[in-house]
This record gives sequence, structure tokens and C-alpha cells, in this order.
Amino acid sequence: MKLIKFETETCSSCRRLGSYLDSLGTKYDSIDIVENPEAIEKYNIQASPTLIKLDDNNREIARLVGFNSQEAVRDFLAEE
Repeated sequence: MKLIKFETETCSSCRRLGSYLDSLGTKYDSIDIVENPEAIEKYNIQASPTLIKLDDNNREIARLVGFNSQEAVRDFLAEE
């Protein structure tokens, strides 16, 4: 499984989410959608932050939009 966090530099929720993922020791890739606008279309990003889980074939298996609670993120990460 691969985890991608889509973010913008000025997004405080994006920074909080990144800090939380780091505190959990979660490995993820970050993509700044301002610097990489092609990612918006490729992954249909409509808000930041957005977390996307990809399977081993790079197919999306789950998506979490926003950073509303640590519990929601833990639940998202625990989903298979």
C-alpha cells in the first residue's frame, strides 16, 4: 500500500495532518497541488488536505478529505 498526502503550502490543516502522520511514524508521499497542478486532475483532488491510499498496482482503494480528527485518520489508516 502507498499513501499520498495532497497539500498546499498555506494550508494549516495540511501541516497538522502531516505532523500527526509523522507522530504515528506513517510513511507517505506529499504532493503540493499548487506546484503539481496535473495531480489535481489525475487524482480528482477537490480539497486539501486529501489522503489517498493506493494498492500495489497504484489503484485508489480509499480516500480521506480534510483533517477533522485524529480518530478519523487512525480509522482510515487501519482500513484494509
